[in-house]
Amino acid sequence: MIGGYYSAMVVIAMLVHIIINSDGIRHIGTKSTAVQRAYNLYMLAVLCFYVADGLWGMYYKDHDPVGLYVITIMFFLTQSMVVVCWFRYVYRYLKLDESFGKIFLTVEIAFSVIQIIFIVENHFVHNMFWTDDQGNYHTGSLKIIALAIQIVLSLVMSILSFRQAKHSTGAISKRYLGIFVFGIVIAVTVAGQMFFAQIPCTTVGLLLGCCIHHIFIQEGEREEARRALEEALRLAEEQKEQLTVANRAKTTFLSNMSHDIRTPMNAILGYSQLMKKHLNDKEKCQDYLEKIIVSGEFLLSLINNVLEVARIESGKVSLDEVPYKASTIIDEIESIYIEQFDKKNITFKRISNCRPINIYVDPLKIKEVFLNIVSNAYKYTPEGGSITIETNEIPCDKPGCIRIETKISDTGIGMSKEYQKVIFEEFTRERSSAGNRIEGTGLGMNIVKQLMELMHGSIEVESELGKGTTFTMVTTHRIAPDDAVEKAEAIAADTSDLNGKRILLAEDNDLNAEIATEILREFGVEVERAEDGVVCLDMYQKAEPGYYDLILMDVQMPNLDGYTTTMHIRKMGEESKRNIPIIAMTANAFEEDRQNAMAAGMNEHLAKPIDVERLREVLFAVMTKE
Repeated sequence: MIGGYYSAMVVIAMLVHIIINSDGIRHIGTKSTAVQRAYNLYMLAVLCFYVADGLWGMYYKDHDPVGLYVITIMFFLTQSMVVVCWFRYVYRYLKLDESFGKIFLTVEIAFSVIQIIFIVENHFVHNMFWTDDQGNYHTGSLKIIALAIQIVLSLVMSILSFRQAKHSTGAISKRYLGIFVFGIVIAVTVAGQMFFAQIPCTTVGLLLGCCIHHIFIQEGEREEARRALEEALRLAEEQKEQLTVANRAKTTFLSNMSHDIRTPMNAILGYSQLMKKHLNDKEKCQDYLEKIIVSGEFLLSLINNVLEVARIESGKVSLDEVPYKASTIIDEIESIYIEQFDKKNITFKRISNCRPINIYVDPLKIKEVFLNIVSNAYKYTPEGGSITIETNEIPCDKPGCIRIETKISDTGIGMSKEYQKVIFEEFTRERSSAGNRIEGTGLGMNIVKQLMELMHGSIEVESELGKGTTFTMVTTHRIAPDDAVEKAEAIAADTSDLNGKRILLAEDNDLNAEIATEILREFGVEVERAEDGVVCLDMYQKAEPGYYDLILMDVQMPNLDGYTTTMHIRKMGEESKRNIPIIAMTANAFEEDRQNAMAAGMNEHLAKPIDVERLREVLFAVMTKE
């Protein structure tokens, strides 16, 4: 009667174990984490124990002494395997340090060896168990010791789990407490097995432990895995959406670029063809030429803006702060536009509530911000309107600094609330109510926003259709000494006459060479051209020291590029020849191109198309530098 009851309980426990651990059992042997592999091995050991325990109940009922003896040995072996596997799983799950790991492995091996010794010894002296001739089962003293060792090991694991739970929070702490309870349950049920051999106490304990593990650990981990999967799918969907938006933005960018480049190019080519037909009509040619220049300047502005955006976004733009008079910035903005304001009958007002003070600022970048905004104000303000620039000194909590608020207001056409939300994005231009679009690259305000962020400033816009727009910028600057600006101006290069200087021009493009030669000759400079780097190097090597005052070097040339040519020159034996000033004059206009030029040994870097005044300044500064 006892055997049948015993086996039935074991079979039920086995079925429940298989059901609640079905996922893990299916994935035994598959690729998984070390923790999961350890638990899968533990589940397999439990199943083996259930089989041995069930068979023990059957043989106990049949009173078969030989069969009962053999099955009892299987019972102890599988029970030991369960303890060892559980020991290893908990060690991995708790993520104990290496020193604990060595102790665990030692204890695990020692327990296995002791269990095997007990079983082998039992064959001779029957200290663990024995069966009499009638098939009755009897318990020995070593069995009590073996079970006591299992109880101690279970309690040790529980104590370690409780310790880890105290140092953890949330779901992790609850899972460690689940392992703690598991160990207590096993210890209690194994203790019961010591005194009630005819009841499957260990089987019941393992079943309860597996249920606790399933509820507190496996289900929680599966829920986390499900949420992680959902989050991964959500992120994948977001990335897909971002990719769609990026592709849409790319298409919009290319479409806008195509339109914006073709418009001035159409004017340049069209008016060039008209000039060719009316060469004898000076008045028409003058008009066409002016329109070609305007279109060319717009095309250059578009290219410069695209490059500026790329440089800023790549993090290759930095501030070059110098001492500057704060009021000078607005003076220069006014001087640039005052004539255009007068032609359009626009009233320009300036209000200053700032101390006359010198500040450290990057004048090119701050003026680029103001020029972009004033340019838009001019374009969008009808005749008879007004533009106001107001500067206010506002409280600053940084010692030695000044905080300036600049407001640029106009009485122009204004902008819609919807457009104000996207005004600082790339290629955004608002259409008027009539559907007309004022010419512009659509990049200016994006550059303004990024430059303000680079200067650690802020910009805001307020506007109303038909009533005008106000941009408010706030910037913080270090205060410069009173004489700092005067000292800087005294050091500035004198752009005086360049008559009599001789320049070696290395340029492979005939048109570029012709343009550069004509500009340089207007400065009073003598020019000799080299078609590539090899010719340039040959001409310079044959020339007497001091024959050339400077070399203008293109970068991308056939046979020998400008960088390599420069490096050959810098390695020449004669000091006077290897130290000749070399200026890169190239269409490679990025900051890294400038850095590459400096690294190759060049003295300066000029970007094409040629800015005549900038070229004059750089030539004089480099050739007169001590």
